Amino acid sequence: SKLAGELEVQKMIWQSPRDAHKDRQDGYVTSLQSELDLALSIHVSQPEEAVTTLERCLACDGDSPGGGTLLSTSMLPMVEAVVHLERMSLARLSLIRYLEASVAAGGGCAISGGSG
Repeated sequence: SKLAGELEVQKMIWQSPRDAHKDRQDGYVTSLQSELDLALSIHVSQPEEAVTTLERCLACDGDSPGGGTLLSTSMLPMVEAVVHLERMSLARLSLIRYLEASVAAGGGCAISGGSG
């Protein structure tokens, strides 16, 4: 996936020499990298947990020592887009399940074309 590829690039950025804040940021980088790896490893089997993990990454991204973001300018919007799209997908799935349960219970689903 594109996110997995972008994460590999992000890891190379994190491994490159950084400024004087590097030592203080290492713990944050390690934690963020672990969370991103977790999200990628569970996204098929546990999509809701993967999205929650990505949201946690976004929320914690600016909390590193020295301020600023640890995610690259391409990784940040990629994670935001994945979270948005997955939330929409999960909402659609929930709606489908609700409608299927309603039809199975005999509630039916009446759709009106309006007047005209």
